[in-house]
Amino acid sequence: MTPVSVEAQLETTGLKLSRAVLSGVYHPTMDLSCVNINKKYENFGLLKFYQSGISKFTLLDIFKNPKIIRQYLTGGNYLPYNTAEDSHFIWNAGSQIYELIDPDGNIYVMTAYTDMFLHSLKLKSLADLGSVMELPKGWSYRARRLEKLLAIESVAKLGNSTIRLADSYNNIYLRYPN
Repeated sequence: MTPVSVEAQLETTGLKLSRAVLSGVYHPTMDLSCVNINKKYENFGLLKFYQSGISKFTLLDIFKNPKIIRQYLTGGNYLPYNTAEDSHFIWNAGSQIYELIDPDGNIYVMTAYTDMFLHSLKLKSLADLGSVMELPKGWSYRARRLEKLLAIESVAKLGNSTIRLADSYNNIYLRYPN
């Protein structure tokens, strides 16, 4: 399976796609994901996929950050983007979480990681990931234990969206709601 073959197969389904990225299998970091999975699956070889969200860049996004197009086309690491998605993630008190903090103080919690680009990456090594990341100036990474339950929910039908980003190894983060 390649990004080109996935794009070709998606064209037959009626789903609109601007690009497909090969990024490997993602492993969740939350304790519970209550994401609605009552969606139609698409078969790609022996694998099944469903659309979990739609990311769009508006003209206003481009005016605010002219580099957004180049960053998006080259992988978009550390580039926040809006996604209309249904999500409900729960991390229990006492759970270890992994966060990126941007220069403005916005905090992004890791929702999924992949070992596609850093083959040694495992759940137990996520706490040390910051020592090998290529963080932009002013960004930081931390692992911490939660003192209380953390729940983040978004419902696309209600007009909700989330702000996501990927790090230099394509691990996925969700910004804490303001």
